[in-house]
Amino acid sequence: GVQSPKPRLMLVTSDGFCHSVVSDVLMHHGFAPAQHNTSVRAMIADVSDNNADLILIDESLADLTPFEAVRMLRAAAQAEKPLKAVLLSSRATRGTVERAREAGFDALVSKPVSPTPLVRTLRALTFEPSGV
Repeated sequence: GVQSPKPRLMLVTSDGFCHSVVSDVLMHHGFAPAQHNTSVRAMIADVSDNNADLILIDESLADLTPFEAVRMLRAAAQAEKPLKAVLLSSRATRGTVERAREAGFDALVSKPVSPTPLVRTLRALTFEPSGV
């Protein structure tokens, strides 16, 4: 059969360790490598240019909170192609989850990042087959 293109992911974090771990997990599980940005403003410019399918936003951003970032992202994204957004957070409390959803995130993955929940979340949001 015809293989559908891999979802295009973008990771926004100023944490080098988080970038390394997430990138390794994505590549190990067959996702295309994520484009990496350290600032929200660069991310928004890139989203406008290359239409990522899903964006992972880490809580440790230098220039904005992740909640402000996802609101700006939603405003900048093209309406005809819905964009998925996942928050990476060490505070996976019910309050944080609710606040993330209200801000426009589709899901929250807790840190430290564990491969199984991250991959399960990404596959659910991008309809990527599990391969198992």
